[in-house]
Amino acid sequence: MSYIARLSRNAVRYLRAHGLKASARKSKSVLDRWLGVGTDIVDITQSKYKDWVNEVESKNTQVAAVAQDIKISILMPVYNVSPNYLVEAVDSIKTQSYTNWELCIVDDASTNSEIPPLIEKLEAEDERVKVQFSPVNRHISETTNTAFDLSTGSYLLLMDNDDLIAPGALEELVVGIEANPGADLIYFDEDKLDVSGARVEPFFKPGPSPEFLLSMMYPTHALYSRDIFEKAGKLRKGYEGSQDYDLCLRVFDLTDKIYHIPKILYHWRKIPGSTADSVEHKPYVIAAAKRSITESFERKGYKAEVIGDNYPFKANIEIKGNPQVDIIIPTKDKKGLLSRCVESIIEKSSYGNLKIHIVDNNSEEEETLEYLEEIQERDNRVKVAEYSKPFNFSAINNWAVKQSVADYILFLNNDTEVIEPRWIEEMLMWAQMEKIGAVGAKLLFPDHTIQHAGVILGLGPDVNDGHRPVAAHAFYKEREGSPRAFNQMNLVRNYSAVTGACMMIKRTKFDEVGGFDEENLKVNYNDVDLCLKLLQAGYRNVYTAHARLFHHESASRIKEPPKMETEFMRDKWKKYIENDPYYNPNFARNTVHSFII
Repeated sequence: MSYIARLSRNAVRYLRAHGLKASARKSKSVLDRWLGVGTDIVDITQSKYKDWVNEVESKNTQVAAVAQDIKISILMPVYNVSPNYLVEAVDSIKTQSYTNWELCIVDDASTNSEIPPLIEKLEAEDERVKVQFSPVNRHISETTNTAFDLSTGSYLLLMDNDDLIAPGALEELVVGIEANPGADLIYFDEDKLDVSGARVEPFFKPGPSPEFLLSMMYPTHALYSRDIFEKAGKLRKGYEGSQDYDLCLRVFDLTDKIYHIPKILYHWRKIPGSTADSVEHKPYVIAAAKRSITESFERKGYKAEVIGDNYPFKANIEIKGNPQVDIIIPTKDKKGLLSRCVESIIEKSSYGNLKIHIVDNNSEEEETLEYLEEIQERDNRVKVAEYSKPFNFSAINNWAVKQSVADYILFLNNDTEVIEPRWIEEMLMWAQMEKIGAVGAKLLFPDHTIQHAGVILGLGPDVNDGHRPVAAHAFYKEREGSPRAFNQMNLVRNYSAVTGACMMIKRTKFDEVGGFDEENLKVNYNDVDLCLKLLQAGYRNVYTAHARLFHHESASRIKEPPKMETEFMRDKWKKYIENDPYYNPNFARNTVHSFII
């Protein structure tokens, strides 16, 4: 199929799935990419990966000695694999320094006559290899479950018959088990092997991120405890192609004993036509994945429509009831900014049960005062309250929340502008969930580059005092729509924090953690501090790329945070600043660019 034909077909699919406005925006994004519009950050991780393997990974191959008392069962379904690839896959296991493993191979009635004798040979060569032959083709889920029935290990590693595990992988997994007693699921970083055998497309993953998992299958091949594998119901027939994704979603819904090893321990074989290469020509894979995601929402007590014909998926989650959302906008003068923000809310927002609370902090300009009076008279959803004390962002917002009786609070800067009607719904569908704390939006500069797509702790160039910066925005100044870093700017995922320039939170959760810190953080970092308090209280913070607004002023107003507030944050949140759980430690941190090595 030609490039133009493929592009046309994808455009029609996107139009059907997302509608006319979203399709027009997507077309503009593609055109901008061709014309070089916006900041184009080269995927430095891919371009430097070979150097990283030689210079960084090679220095981190030493693993602490571990006892050989944890048996790992490797479950490997086989079907018509290239004999050479199967031998290489098994060799990557047999050469592991950790020896307490068993390989459970089940052949799913391969029609390639070379496969059965090869499997028998592998079994004869090593007593740890267990083999069974299926008389009929039953596909991967049932075949893997049969391999499980052969197994005796307390932990199970799911492995494809043409992939490789890295040298020392099993030892690293045992170290992870010992460090996290009772672990139910341990996943790790990965890459792919192209047709020449070169390592490409590294995937450096965040810590456990349940909402990220609802956008795409990111743990992929992983280690499961025997107990959780059985409790989850093993692999399910009818989900072939996304059987691991389906299992992972069910496990995430059952346990929080999930851990991540930030090392590349698995190498996918990127064979043309394989899922590792592309799922474009495998609609059954996508259908199974979407069904699994829908069922995960149902287990959580929500109805959701999952759309998209490739990763990442988008969920349209049913909002329960008709909760009131109060939008709090602190302001002082600058009528032009404020009116653009407020009018865009009034004219474009599709959510009905909202109120706009403008908190006027000592405005003096006549045109601003006139607008504040006029907008209240024109729209009864708008209320202006006077806050006459000196500027203190935290105190202003805390005071405004106390005046509200709404179920949900949406903090919004006066220099923002609504782009699409469903921005409130896109945030509310996540904020309503029991385990979700703050929800942040995608904020764009007027040139459609990223102002905010999540907050990363400890990111940015080193400062003069030798300490790490407190935080910075993910994908800052990159072109919107870039698929870099596995499309992570364009989906729903977890971050430690999101910006207060557009942040939604359930009122009860805001009160539970004490709101903004108006004593120590009067100007900066109050939003990050609030998010970290929510995180510490057991909630997860979410960024959604599907709520999009312009953020006009920040492009020209980069302020140096007060030193006292910076030092307060460093002292209070040192753990997160030194090691953000949602940002892989293999990524560079001393740069404004994120998700690079």
